[in-house]
Amino acid sequence: MITEAENVADYVPSFYYLFTLLPIFLVITTPTVAGSIVTATGIGSSSNLLQNQYIIYRVHQIDMPYGHFGSRSSTFNLEALTPDQLLSDIFIRKCALFKWRDLFRKNFHDIFIKKILQESLVAAVLIIYDDDIININKPLTMDELNKWQNIEKRLMTNETLLPIYFIQENNDINRLYEELMESSSSSAENNSNKQRESSLGSKTSAAEMILQKIFFDSYQFVVNGPPITVINNPIVTNFQTKLIGAGIEDQIPTYVIVSHYDSYSIIPALTNGADSNASGVIIFLELMRLFSKLYSNIKTRPKANLVFLLSGGGKLNYFGTKKWLDDNFDSSRSSNGDSSLDNIQFAFCLESLADTMNENSLFMYVSKPPKSGTQASFWNNLQEISSDYPQINTTLIHKKINLAEDYLYWEHERFSLKRISAFTLTSLSTSKIIQRRTMIDAIQQNDEQQRLNHIENYINIIGESLARQLYGPIKENLLSGEYSVSRQFIQSISKQLHNVPRTQNLLFTTQKDAQNYQLPPLLKTIQMMMKKYSDGNVRTLHYKVDSKNPEFVFYEPVETRLFIYKTKPAIFDLFHNDDRRYLSVCLFSCHQVLQSFNFIDKDFDNGNNNIDG
Repeated sequence: MITEAENVADYVPSFYYLFTLLPIFLVITTPTVAGSIVTATGIGSSSNLLQNQYIIYRVHQIDMPYGHFGSRSSTFNLEALTPDQLLSDIFIRKCALFKWRDLFRKNFHDIFIKKILQESLVAAVLIIYDDDIININKPLTMDELNKWQNIEKRLMTNETLLPIYFIQENNDINRLYEELMESSSSSAENNSNKQRESSLGSKTSAAEMILQKIFFDSYQFVVNGPPITVINNPIVTNFQTKLIGAGIEDQIPTYVIVSHYDSYSIIPALTNGADSNASGVIIFLELMRLFSKLYSNIKTRPKANLVFLLSGGGKLNYFGTKKWLDDNFDSSRSSNGDSSLDNIQFAFCLESLADTMNENSLFMYVSKPPKSGTQASFWNNLQEISSDYPQINTTLIHKKINLAEDYLYWEHERFSLKRISAFTLTSLSTSKIIQRRTMIDAIQQNDEQQRLNHIENYINIIGESLARQLYGPIKENLLSGEYSVSRQFIQSISKQLHNVPRTQNLLFTTQKDAQNYQLPPLLKTIQMMMKKYSDGNVRTLHYKVDSKNPEFVFYEPVETRLFIYKTKPAIFDLFHNDDRRYLSVCLFSCHQVLQSFNFIDKDFDNGNNNIDG
């Protein structure tokens, strides 16, 4: 058999073997799926594809008026490799597999930032996350936090053509990862040994290198779809209710309490926002529960109205609040609008009040320093009440609105643009902080009671300050006895909010017809709760984006399915099916071409070129 091939070599120039070599290498490096499929959980065949599928979550994809952000691809069919392998051009058609916590290691972090996000030396990325990303049992160190925030910031503020997914760890994916890591470590060790052998004059045979390639196992990651599509006609829903004070409704002062229910991160399906902004919603609902009791009794009803506005699209430049303000305060508004809103004394917005950064502070952000009037009075009340909580500092921060910015940093700035006195109450010392848009805004199990203590303290401080605004000077604290803050209520709301991803694209309302709308389950629960504490007087307001110049555009899918196959190169089937004559000719042709370019020694395999032997 070999002799026959050698006779051919006698009259065919070696250069032409290149035309034989190229297709052979293409065959060798193309994995076989239909011929020899081994799933990550065991041996299978092409007929049992549903037995090796896993749910994966895609990095966000959104268009805003000031840019496009996130991953712009969704499907791929690629071989997996681990990040400790040297990334070079030969890995362009591969999928890099990382473990979430490994990204905190400097070498893996640098590979991800430089080799993948900047140079795109792979074609896809899959990151294995553990339960700590949702329920943090092992808090991150400051160095780990900084590394992760660096990754999040790049994916949040830039776009990439790479499909990037997250998958929850399980026994199968962990075994796969460990196997690939061991394989890459062995490969690195073999390369090191070969280099030492080369320096000693020993050579590895070309046949051995090719046979290693034939028998090499790899894993093929396949994401078939669905294809990327735009979410058409998104509807954002607000909820508004009002507690009417004693007196003529449109002639007494009105105060507005505002919060937004949505959160945001680079992975929409894994965004629960324990602090931003679940904590704001918790305080919002508890204040509504407490003050609804006071307003329900004619003897304790103050001479002021309280408006509660729970808005959507807070992470979308406060879209819901903007639409509400446009409806109620534009010159073109309907004459049937709420006339009591003409007497707004101030509005205050609640955001990120779980003190996850351990600031032990309550910050009041304003666009204009309060010198006199009701806003200054509230600030004085806030300072006086907080003196009973020596562990909490109250700080006033004046931050002007920068009209040159693409987006607003705080929700109260929407009111300020309408010349309505407003401020934001938060536990964050700066507006430009990744904690407001991060996947790891999660409940830390070890600090759960401390987090609830913070929220309870802030409710007492804010509630008492508001009470003094409504009733005037009060000698004793009003929020006591039957009006005390309920820890059980706080825990219940916290659990409901934290168990549901709350990015706005997962909380869009659907319109059945001109009059009927379908709320997502979480919003339906919130609506029912607000009705309970306002005698059913809740306005449900639906807003659509501008059809010509949309304020935002979301894309699907946010999650899909991954299929994993353990494969061998297609040429393995030739060897396995005992077509040894064809294999011998292919291998000898490869040898001749390599020899013609002086890639290997003239004495092939130490003088033994009998492949069959």
